[in-house]
Amino acid sequence: MTLESAFPWISVLAAAGAGAAAASPGRTGRALKTASLAALALFAYFRWIAPTAVAMGLCLQALAQAVSPPGPDRWRSPSVVLSAAGWLVLANLYWTAGDGLGVFVGDGGKAALLAALLIGGGYGLWRIWPRLPAARPGVATGAAALGLMFAAAVTLDWGFWPVLAGAAAVLASEALDLYAQAGFRLEQTTAVRRAVWALAFIGQAAMAYAFLR
Repeated sequence: MTLESAFPWISVLAAAGAGAAAASPGRTGRALKTASLAALALFAYFRWIAPTAVAMGLCLQALAQAVSPPGPDRWRSPSVVLSAAGWLVLANLYWTAGDGLGVFVGDGGKAALLAALLIGGGYGLWRIWPRLPAARPGVATGAAALGLMFAAAVTLDWGFWPVLAGAAAVLASEALDLYAQAGFRLEQTTAVRRAVWALAFIGQAAMAYAFLR
């Protein structure tokens, strides 16, 4: 086994460890999350068929995990800017590789996906906005970058379906995390933290996999 081929296994093992550490979130869990995304970024970088934007986006997400505090403080830390930058890097990649705005006219399925994003995302933000006053700038920054990334992903050919599935998983992860913090019939339990991380990691791995095949 070469070092390059070991990176995916290192990433998965570190991600699993981060899920196990969710019972007591702290430096260990943060380090494992960072390692899992960093290993995936290295694999994407040394997998020469992949655009460098894939590795760059993963690197920014790894850095965001490294400096991200737990709980609601995350939305008031510099990690939000790093994470948003990662989504914007991927948004630019997907837009460049996609079919442009015309796809929403010629493909009803993609138009429906974009409508679902706008309606569902708008409604979700409207629900949580009054409950997270201190986190509003960070939430708005992250939501805008994620929304642009998902919208750009919709312009890709259907052959890139792992990107759409991954982007949807990441959106679900952020929504679950925010709803738990806002107190909508959820609490920041170990199960919720594990679900948030699992969706985030699987989503990012799926988006990278679409360009690594």
